[in-house]
Amino acid sequence: MFKRTLYPLFALIIAVLFTSSVGFAGTITLPDGEKLKDPTQPYDWAKPKKRAKPKQSYKLNYLLYASERKQAIINGKSVTVGDYVSGAKVLKISESSVHLLVNDRTKVLRWKQPISIKRTR
Repeated sequence: MFKRTLYPLFALIIAVLFTSSVGFAGTITLPDGEKLKDPTQPYDWAKPKKRAKPKQSYKLNYLLYASERKQAIINGKSVTVGDYVSGAKVLKISESSVHLLVNDRTKVLRWKQPISIKRTR
């Protein structure tokens, strides 16, 4: 007789514990608004945050423009028309700039000529 009444009562208590907020780990909010954290979590624990992709940067280090040879050094890599550098395609190399295709957009890198070098033409 005792076993027949004890098992349903025990099952009810277990069901209430697992379906209430006490059964879940994390944060529990009391009726007065106070929030209680799970004491088994580390003190400064937080969910990992998604990192933003670093923005691609392109630096024109050197530019060689001659009738037979058009070459540039971008981010330390030597490229010609049609090559790829850091995910961007080199579209055009002109006398003072390089045109890149980055994410379906055109980006222009301009060559800033040092003051000490002057054109003779």
